[in-house]
Amino acid sequence: MIKNGHHQQHPASAGTDPGSTPAAAACSPEKRRRKIRVWCDGCYDMVHYGHSNQLRQAKAMGDYLIVGVHTDSEIAKHKGPPVFTQEERYKMVRAIKWVDEVVEGAPYVTTLGTLDKYNCDFCVHGDDITLTVDGKDTYEEVKKSGRYRECKRTQGVSTTDLVGRMLLMTKAHHSNIDSSNYQQHTNFGKGSRVHKGHSPWTGVSQFLQTSQKIIQFASGQEPEPGDTIIYVAGAFDLFHIGHVDFLEAVHKLSDRPYVIVGLHFDQEVNRYKGKNYPIMNIHERTLSVLACRYVSEVVIGAPFSVTKDLLEHFKVDLVCHGKTQIYPAKDGSDPYAEPRREGILRTVDSGNSLTTDAIVQRIIKNRLLFEARNQKKEAKEIAVIQALKRQEEEKRTAESGKSTLIKQIKIIHSNGFSKQELLSFKPAVFDNLFMSMKIVLRGMGTLRINLANKTNQVHARSILSCSQCVGEDQELLPVVAHAFCALWSDHGVRTAAARGYEFELNDSAVYFFESLSRIISPNYIPSESDVLRVRVRTSGIMETQFKVQDYVFRLYDVGAQRSGRKKWLNCFDCIDAIVFVVALNGYDGTHTQEITKLQESLELFTSICNNGIFTNTSLILFMNKTDLFREKILNSGRHLKLYLPSFSGADCDVDAAANYITSMFSSLNTNPKKPVYYHYTTATDSDTMRVVFQMLSEQILMVNVAATRVQ
Repeated sequence: MIKNGHHQQHPASAGTDPGSTPAAAACSPEKRRRKIRVWCDGCYDMVHYGHSNQLRQAKAMGDYLIVGVHTDSEIAKHKGPPVFTQEERYKMVRAIKWVDEVVEGAPYVTTLGTLDKYNCDFCVHGDDITLTVDGKDTYEEVKKSGRYRECKRTQGVSTTDLVGRMLLMTKAHHSNIDSSNYQQHTNFGKGSRVHKGHSPWTGVSQFLQTSQKIIQFASGQEPEPGDTIIYVAGAFDLFHIGHVDFLEAVHKLSDRPYVIVGLHFDQEVNRYKGKNYPIMNIHERTLSVLACRYVSEVVIGAPFSVTKDLLEHFKVDLVCHGKTQIYPAKDGSDPYAEPRREGILRTVDSGNSLTTDAIVQRIIKNRLLFEARNQKKEAKEIAVIQALKRQEEEKRTAESGKSTLIKQIKIIHSNGFSKQELLSFKPAVFDNLFMSMKIVLRGMGTLRINLANKTNQVHARSILSCSQCVGEDQELLPVVAHAFCALWSDHGVRTAAARGYEFELNDSAVYFFESLSRIISPNYIPSESDVLRVRVRTSGIMETQFKVQDYVFRLYDVGAQRSGRKKWLNCFDCIDAIVFVVALNGYDGTHTQEITKLQESLELFTSICNNGIFTNTSLILFMNKTDLFREKILNSGRHLKLYLPSFSGADCDVDAAANYITSMFSSLNTNPKKPVYYHYTTATDSDTMRVVFQMLSEQILMVNVAATRVQ
């Protein structure tokens, strides 16, 4: 039995902002603070508990929740035909208890204009992605402006999933969980017939039934003296507008209704409805009903017959049933015999004849259209996922320190950075700081480290839910700056950051955290040290010229991106030398990595070192990040032999470990006539890099002179 609160319809809650009522004006100073208005939007087709959970989380981020619902034509254009009509969807969303206002016909693409029109502070969406018909993110504009928050998607349910359940329904999923038909159902929407991969947003993942989720949905309010306790029972499967209209009609039977909904167990529903029901299991149906504003309490697994004991236990004043068929009990008796005898049974006409069967028929009638919709939606999502995966793969070799070396050359040989150039790195510093804090907070979950100060949970939620850390003026948002300071002062956050190598934390993260007070100051200008450490993704080919003595050097940064290698390999068949940068500290991996940074670098080095284009090109290895490598070898317990078992040196022998990794690269050179030079470097150390660059210049000049003599 789950209590869901006493949901009365007050004048101030029906589509008006409670902050503007006379009662609000008389509140305490704390209550008179400006109300935070939150915007959500979506299709909300076949409104389910996943939608309700998103709206519950969104409402918790503010005070007043406005929900925009798209029209049928907009949905058909971008996704395919909806199952529910727009009028049905409008009313279904209004019935969700966390919703304060519904905007009908909301635009499919969320813009700043929409947020401003409804005076909303920000919009909230789940951690999946919504795409337009041409594959663009519908929230791109509000994300860039910092007016976007993210909530966690409810695993195991989606509209696509529910359509799939109805297309592939089988009675076996209530009697034999291992049947092939059940497996076919759970695989629906994963695209196995079309794609090698599948979308985690469209595809079905197991829904974990937990008491915590029910507690989050329930309000827990007891009936009060004077309330009319009304009992209804049924399957309430695939909660739809017919159910909403019925419960609303029941709710209107009293000035002070307390509506209790009894939900039958899955096996009971399957007994009296037969065929392929229920489509949703008892836990899912419980959440769907609990989200309805007309419901006060839910009885999970209610007895099929409404007995005298049940009526007395809940002190029921009225039992209601719709104009639908009343199924007999197992013994053939009338399940409503007792309330009939007591004269408290009432048939309620909601004026809506829609049933779950009718919805299934809608799906079956348009089966091909809905199958095409599901496949089209997933195909777009898979394309996005594959792009994100490529970025993740490229990231492994993209953090070796090449860009830092280029910046050092500018500092050492080209008079450094002007004030304007330093300022241009400011947004990137903010973004590095922001993303690093997100990674630390998520890493705390991986490492099972809690916040030392529980009040910092609100700051953690702020960081994790934000998609941008800067406003339109490219300055750090005050709420983000405040959260940074509070979180970095938390012992739990510092402990997790110190173990960042266990969850792929940016190498410069702690440096920026330690510089927080300077970075968040109003007149902050990045220092050269900041510029050396800030991570800016390299794309394309970047040329840097510098002069040493009387010689002009041209250095080309080609990036490590796999997608760009074919473009640049053939462009440099007449260069004097290739400088290959390796992150020494990338020898270990995390639980999320299929391949380490070192393995990725070795593969790339092989493809370049032994490429026929570079037969006469010198190779110079920069074994970079020696400072971080030393720290990891000496203090982390992540000894080299744990990841490279063939290493026979002592656990804490830094030099032996570095030499071993270097030998792994040099051994890949199949041309004995082509020497491979190497230097151990710390790219962020300007003094040592000055010496290294001098040696590098001399080596290149020496090779160049030798080549000239041969000619």
